[in-house]
Amino acid sequence: MILTLGTIPEKASPFVLLVRMGIPPEHEAEFNDWYNTDHVPALAGVPGVYGARRYRATAGSPTYLAIYELAYADVRTSDAWRKAADSPWTLRMRHLYRDFAATFGQLIKAVP
Repeated sequence: MILTLGTIPEKASPFVLLVRMGIPPEHEAEFNDWYNTDHVPALAGVPGVYGARRYRATAGSPTYLAIYELAYADVRTSDAWRKAADSPWTLRMRHLYRDFAATFGQLIKAVP
C-alpha cells in the first residue's frame, strides 16, 4: 500500500470506486507526488467519501490501484467530486494515464 487517507469505516462501505491505471516510467515520480498530495486528499475530502487507499501492483498491470470508499452512490457524480477531480494539476496529468479503468461497486447484502 502506498497511501491511506480519511476515516475508513470498520464495516464494509456500501459503495466503492476502484480506479486502475499505469503511467510512463519517466513520469512516475510526479504522478505519485500528484496522486498523494493533490488528487487523493481532494477526493477524500468530498462529502460522502469515507476515505481512499492507493496500492502498487506486485505483478501484472496496470501498476496502480486506488480504492475510494463511499457512503452513497451519487458521490462520484456530485459537483464536489467533479471539482475535486478536476484540479489544474489533475488536468495536466490526465494525458499520461495508461490502461485506465474505473469500476463502481455496491456491497452485496446477505439474504437472511
